[in-house]
Amino acid sequence: MNNVHPYKLLVFKVTIQNPEPIKEVLKKRIELLSEAMKNNDVTKLGRCRYFDAGCHFKDLGVCQCEALEPIPIKTWKNQVKMDIDEEFTKKLQSELDQSSVFPDTFSTKDIIAPRKYFMEKKLDIIESWTSNPTRESYNACMYNLVKSIPESRLNKEQYEIVKQSIVDKRINEALRWMNYKTSIKPDGELLPFLIKISEIQEAKHARPPQYAIAELAITCANYNKTRGIIFVVFPNLNDLVQVYEVNYKNLPQLQKIIYERIDSMVSALNSGNLLDMEACPAFFNKDSSCQLNTVCHATKSKGCL
Repeated sequence: MNNVHPYKLLVFKVTIQNPEPIKEVLKKRIELLSEAMKNNDVTKLGRCRYFDAGCHFKDLGVCQCEALEPIPIKTWKNQVKMDIDEEFTKKLQSELDQSSVFPDTFSTKDIIAPRKYFMEKKLDIIESWTSNPTRESYNACMYNLVKSIPESRLNKEQYEIVKQSIVDKRINEALRWMNYKTSIKPDGELLPFLIKISEIQEAKHARPPQYAIAELAITCANYNKTRGIIFVVFPNLNDLVQVYEVNYKNLPQLQKIIYERIDSMVSALNSGNLLDMEACPAFFNKDSSCQLNTVCHATKSKGCL
C-alpha cells in the first residue's frame, strides 16, 4: 500500500522455485554459527545487512564486521520468483474502496508536528531514520513489565467500552489502556497509558518528557478522559522506573485545539499550502536539519525555530 491517499494496493506472489539450495545455505549458516559460539570467533559469519543501517555492536565497537564481507544472498535470490498478483490486487482494492475507513487518519505525532505530516504525505519527503537498539530493548522490557500487571490486561467488554468512547475517528493511535485502581475508585477506571524512555543524566530532572505529556493529552481528549498514566524508565539513573498520573484541567479547550489542528491539516493537504498549519515543535528540527527549513522560515516567525 502506498503512503498517500487514495492508498493504492499492490499484491506480490512470491514462489520458492527450488528450496534445496536454500536449505544448504541454512545448514551451512547453522554450522558457522555453532563454530563461532564454540570458538568465540565471529569472523566467519560475515557482515549482516543491518550493519550500516544501525548496529548496536558497531556502535559499541565490539565486533570486526567492518573488515568482513557482506553475507551473500545470491543463492536465495536465484531461487525466488516474484510476480504481481493482479487478481488478488483487484479484490483487495475493491474491499478498500467499499470500506468506511477515513481517507486520511492522523497519529499523535502528526497532530503535534503537522508540517512533518505534510512533508511526507504531500511533498513525498521521507526523513531518514536510524533505529536505537538500546531504546527499543528498554521499551520492549517496559511494555512486557506493564502488561504483567493484571490491571493492564483488559477483557473484551472493557476494550469495547474504550473503542466506543472515541470522539474523532480520524485520530489513529494504539490502544494502550489499563483499569487503574485507586482508593477513590477501588473497582478501577479505564485510563490510557504511555511507556517512555528518558535519557536524562541527573535525578533532579526526572519527570515525564514534554512530548509524552502532549501525546497523552491528545489520547485523553479524544476519549473524553481528564487523566492518564505515563510509565518512564531512566536508563542513565540505574534503570529507575517512575509512574506518573497526569491530569488535564480543561478538556473542552484541549479538544478544540486538537480538532482545529486536524482540520487545518486536511485544509492544507487540499490547498497545498504548508504555512496554513501550526509550526512543529523545535525539537523536531534537531541541528536545523529539517528539509522544510527554507519554506517554513520564509516568513518571519512562521517556523519552528
